[in-house]
Amino acid sequence: MVFIVGGSVGCNGIDHGNYHRNPLAYKVHSKNSTFDVNDVTLDFSYGRQGSIDGTINGGGSSVNRLVCFALYFCDGQYYWQTDQYGHALGVNGYTMYEDYRDIDNWYYVKEISIDIFRSDAYLFEFNFAMGCIGSTKFNHQESLTVPKEVFEREKGTLVFQIVGVNTSKEAVGYCVCKLGCLVIAYEYIDENTVRLSAPDGSVPR
Repeated sequence: MVFIVGGSVGCNGIDHGNYHRNPLAYKVHSKNSTFDVNDVTLDFSYGRQGSIDGTINGGGSSVNRLVCFALYFCDGQYYWQTDQYGHALGVNGYTMYEDYRDIDNWYYVKEISIDIFRSDAYLFEFNFAMGCIGSTKFNHQESLTVPKEVFEREKGTLVFQIVGVNTSKEAVGYCVCKLGCLVIAYEYIDENTVRLSAPDGSVPR
């Protein structure tokens, strides 16, 4: 997997993205960089560059049928999940859960149907010759509020991610396939206020 990370943060806002060719891209934007922890609302753009069928159907015998795509927030310390069988979940790895809407320490946002996510509404266009931020065009953007429970530590990372959800041939629940993520650094500046910034790298921690 190749990650391209770009962003800028000043006292008045944040404009940060993780772009890679495997094949989803993510971006976050806000005019503010400090927030009341009870109301961290950000503008997220995300989408795919082309077909994603090959990426989400590579789970071998564990995967039966793609159900949907699901969005989550989590603190970076919980990004590298293990399932109820102790299987570690890495990038583009698979783990199995009884309920994909109820994964420990992952805050479920919503799901997107297969047909809608495969439509042009979720495409993005990236021009490598032009650089990261300004040359990437997303067809989809929406405002989302991060649950305050995500900000567990005095200083850490916030992760926004999309996964492919599949039914399992073993009939034990759902196989979850990671499709990349967006990492945002955070730190508390007082007990009720967090400051967001671009992280040092793209790996959750």
